[in-house]
Amino acid sequence: MNRSFRRLACAALLGGLPASLPAQQFPPIGPVKPGFPAGMVFTPSLRSVKVSWRAQVPNIRYSLSRSTDSTAGSGSDISGLIAETSFVDATLVQGTHYFYRVSAHFLDGRKMAMSTAAPFTLMKPVAVELPDLKKPVPVKKP
Repeated sequence: MNRSFRRLACAALLGGLPASLPAQQFPPIGPVKPGFPAGMVFTPSLRSVKVSWRAQVPNIRYSLSRSTDSTAGSGSDISGLIAETSFVDATLVQGTHYFYRVSAHFLDGRKMAMSTAAPFTLMKPVAVELPDLKKPVPVKKP
């Protein structure tokens, strides 16, 4: 940090800044980059899956993409820009292996970070024959 900036920072804290300052004395200030969305969790139901994740930075938007390929950059956006940290994907084909990625965006829509691909497969339901509980079950004597 250079001396002139330190002096300006001290003056600002004490409440007195010079009336005119050259612009080059101020460091560039920009928005903070959002962190990578993390902690992806899948909650399946019969025909859909709820994908949720942890927010790393407040006041950002997300988009969720899905593909059948784990290659970075592949996949299509299935959510649009959303503020929530979860999305229900109801367009799955049972038994197909998918890869999901969550992207973090600034409020103006610029993409800033993307998670790694997380795999998920919505399994086909398995038919299980349950015994008729109304009929007595024969007990074998030893």
